[in-house]
Formats: sequence, structure tokens, C-alpha cells
Amino acid sequence: MFFSKELNLIDSLTTSDVEEYIRYFFPESRVISFKIIPEGYENILIKVKCENAFYILRISSMKKNHNMSSYSEKLIKRELDFIKYLQKNGVPVPTFYKSVADGKTYVKTESKSHVRFITLMNYIKGVHPEYTKDNLQEIASKQVIFHNISIQFQTDYIENDEEYSAMSHRMISPSKLRTEQFPTRLYETMKEIYLDVRFELERYYKNTNKQMIHSDIKRDNIFFNQGKLVAFIDFGDIRYSVIAEDLGCFIWDLCDRVYDENGDFAHLVKKYLDDYQKYNQNFKKEDQRMAINYAIDRYSIINLHYLVENQGDNERLKYQVNKASKQLEIVKQLLDLRDTQFPYEKKASSC
Repeated sequence: MFFSKELNLIDSLTTSDVEEYIRYFFPESRVISFKIIPEGYENILIKVKCENAFYILRISSMKKNHNMSSYSEKLIKRELDFIKYLQKNGVPVPTFYKSVADGKTYVKTESKSHVRFITLMNYIKGVHPEYTKDNLQEIASKQVIFHNISIQFQTDYIENDEEYSAMSHRMISPSKLRTEQFPTRLYETMKEIYLDVRFELERYYKNTNKQMIHSDIKRDNIFFNQGKLVAFIDFGDIRYSVIAEDLGCFIWDLCDRVYDENGDFAHLVKKYLDDYQKYNQNFKKEDQRMAINYAIDRYSIINLHYLVENQGDNERLKYQVNKASKQLEIVKQLLDLRDTQFPYEKKASSC
């Protein structure tokens, strides 16, 4: 969420550079070849072939003038401590190797403009799962195990309690600039939905127990092997929040992919929530409603943000209008599913 790829660094990487990074962890290793993994927006991921093994090398960079720069090492340490805790308690996650210099699972370096954290993990054999009924049940069951373990994790650094969702900071001070071609009706429709959902989520977030969540569980961050979930990956967005937000992110990605394939995503969302509730009976109808709300919140904020950000570029604005129009249709179906299957129940006020 706060780290970003250094494109100049990607373009300049050589086998010698990669080998130097690997040797922070395995001093005698020799790199045979490497390949940049294109997925992801925040970290540089590199599949490295050495003489005796494959590894995944990760370079996490943050600009020194970033407002979170002073917390960068705390964020990395929290992420790696969390992964280690999950692994110790049986949750399938990558193994991160220790550096030979100080035994930490990361090495910190700096350039003139960036601070970098180098990590090395094992290469996991597997595929990203399709959103099928059988796979949803497997994912939901493993998420319940994940959440039952993560609730015990203790951390010194937690998010601002005012940020009810990972996306909420984008709406704190949105730009008000408007151009002639700005899609005002589309924007206002999505904003009205966003405000209604935010009202519910803020109250829910305030009154619900919180714990460490992955905050980016989706198809691309899960590995399957022979029909079983063998790893959750990419913990760069972890945050201290409610379980419903974790499920909301998954629903958001599921709907987008299945919609593009002309599939019945609403039916799969209901199946996924039912499966999760089957393994976690403390996850009630209100929680299921809020999971859908978190998916809608993510759709709404991303589109509201980028409609404004891209209004000065005709091509980008056209792309964003098309995307927002499509996702508004998804949101409308999610609202219908939410209100028919998990109706809002007003709690009686105490006297």
C-alpha cells in the first residue's frame, strides 16, 4: 500500500545485482538466471534460479519523502513477524530466509531517493485458483483457520482508528476540480452509494472486534496445488481491522473477474459467505452484510478517486468512465444481494 516499484531499478538489474542480493542470505549461491514477475504494483518480485534451488527475491522500495517513510521499517518488520507467526501456527504461507549478517529476514539498503528492503522466500509450486464452488469452499475454510490464528497476533503498530477501510484515506480530501467532460451523473450516483455504505461501515467498524487481516486475499494471492490451498502470499497490505473487510476484498475481486466472464457472481458471493459462515458460526448475517459493504466501498472509492484524478486526460478519463460504468452494474447487483439476503437490522436503542 505504501511501497512502490522502482521502474528505473527494474530496467538496470543485472545477474550480478541479483546475485549480490541473494548472497545477503546465501553467501555461496550463484545465480544461473532470473525473471521479473510482472504481477503486483508495490514490490519488485524476481524468480531466481540458482544452482540448487529456485527462490523469489523481493525488493520493497519507498521514497524517502513519503509521509510513511519513517514507519517503513516498522511496516516491513510487522509483515514478516506476522507471516512467521502464521507459519508457526500452521497457516500455509511462504518461508522467508534469514540474512547471514544479523539473522533478520530482511536487509535494509538505501539509495539517494529510496529506502529499500530486500527479502528472500522459497518458491512455491502451484497455480492461482479459478472462482469455482469447490475452490470457494476450500478458500473459505482456510480463511477461517487464518483468522482464528491471526486474532492472537500482537503488534505495536496499528492503523489510525478513523480509517474504517484500507481505501478510506483516499476520500479524506478529494479534489473538487471539474472539467466540461466530467461524468457528473456517474460520479454523484457512485458517491451516494459510497456515503450510504460508509455510514453503515463506520458504525460497524467502531463496535466490532479487530485483528490483523491480510487485506488483499484474492485469486492472485493464493496458490492451489491438486485442489488444495497451499499458500497465502503477498502480505504487503496487512492491516489491523475487522474480518468483514478481508472477505470484502475477496468479494471485490471475485465479482470483477466473474462479471468479465459473463458468470453469475452474485450466486458465488452468496456461496462464499455461506461457506465461511459454516466454518465460523460467529460470523453472523450482519457480518456477511458488512463483507458485501466492504466490497462496495472498495469499488466506490477506487472509481470516485480515479474519476477525479484522471479528469484532465481524455483517454484516461474515457477508460475510467467505462470501468466505473461496468462496476456500477456490479455494485447494483451486490446491493440487491445484500438487501435481499442480509437485510439491515436496526438495533434497539438502550434506555
